[in-house]
Amino acid sequence: MVTHLKIRRNITLFKIHYFCLMCWPLSALSVVYFNSITHSYTLALGIFAIVKISQSLTEIPTGVISDRIGRRVSMIAGALFFFLLKFCFALAGNYQSSLLLIFGALCWGIGDSFMSGTDEALIYDTMAQLRKQHKYDIVFSKSKIFHQLGGALSSVIAICVLYFYSLHVLAWVSILPSFVQLVASFLLVEPSINSTKDANSIIHLKHAWNNIKTNPKLKKASLLICANKAVNMTTYRMESIYFSQLIANWLVSIVILLRQLCGAVSFSIVPFVRKFGFLRIIIVSVFGNAFIRTIGLIFNNALSPFIMFFQNLFRGTTETAESALLQQEFSSAQRATMGSLVALLGGFIMALSYYVFGLIADAYSVYTAVWVLIIAKVCIGWGYTAFAKQQKKE
Repeated sequence: MVTHLKIRRNITLFKIHYFCLMCWPLSALSVVYFNSITHSYTLALGIFAIVKISQSLTEIPTGVISDRIGRRVSMIAGALFFFLLKFCFALAGNYQSSLLLIFGALCWGIGDSFMSGTDEALIYDTMAQLRKQHKYDIVFSKSKIFHQLGGALSSVIAICVLYFYSLHVLAWVSILPSFVQLVASFLLVEPSINSTKDANSIIHLKHAWNNIKTNPKLKKASLLICANKAVNMTTYRMESIYFSQLIANWLVSIVILLRQLCGAVSFSIVPFVRKFGFLRIIIVSVFGNAFIRTIGLIFNNALSPFIMFFQNLFRGTTETAESALLQQEFSSAQRATMGSLVALLGGFIMALSYYVFGLIADAYSVYTAVWVLIIAKVCIGWGYTAFAKQQKKE
């Protein structure tokens, strides 16, 4: 039996995990780096589409592994694949090889599938064992502050490296945080509360699917959350290209640093706004994000990146509220598998989003693609508003 004192170690390790996960100095300029190898925005964004397709194809088995074999094993496997992907991306720069980028993307997708649903399930199970699951959103948001701080440090590293060296050198430097993440994953403690009585994996998967299928609230929330994440991630990748057209690459890293600090502030205010309710928080955050990006695009000059980084003031509130909304509806025995089923849907939507907006950028311009992404964001905001009204009636 895992003692409370021992299981509490996970709370610290979550912070290290999220810090290292986001501490990828190449991240903000990864599309620019990929484009220097593939010579096409569609192909550069296609790397991220491959990530999501490979993640989607492996979501179900990795979710079942997490529920039936253990959260810790899944976290270790995910960290190992993340280390491999950084190595492949760095090596691709040496050989100007799109194949190495593709192989790295496959590793990324598999690593994501091991971690998606598992990290949040591990946090929830840890808090449940401590009998504090009602504080899940607080622990999640505090852990995610380190996620943003990791991103801030990666920006500082990127600024220094790019000022003196190149994107290729930055790709090699980016491997180091993944090694720390891998070491930290071995120190995680498996919650004894995590167990399932399903006779086999097929029955376990069937139960997880039925739990989603018979829950109308979960189905609608999942679709909105997946669409929102797809638009957010596509925007993040696309804006790095847009920013690099307006300012120098090392200045882009400063903008990303400021954006991550705003994200840390956003996660830190979650305990103070949670009383307003998860759906209300999400709606305000989605429209607030779209408004700031609109102002930045209207200027369309070197000032734009320094306006648009403020959008991250809404990241922590959105991400925490969406995660808590799902965790409230998931069953304990199939928590990671249900998370993987939702991530499966999200993976296909995100892959489609990368491809479509990559085509728009190639056919018209990156500026046009970012405008269309804002329109999509507003539509999602109205979707959440309609969903909230429906929940009030019920």
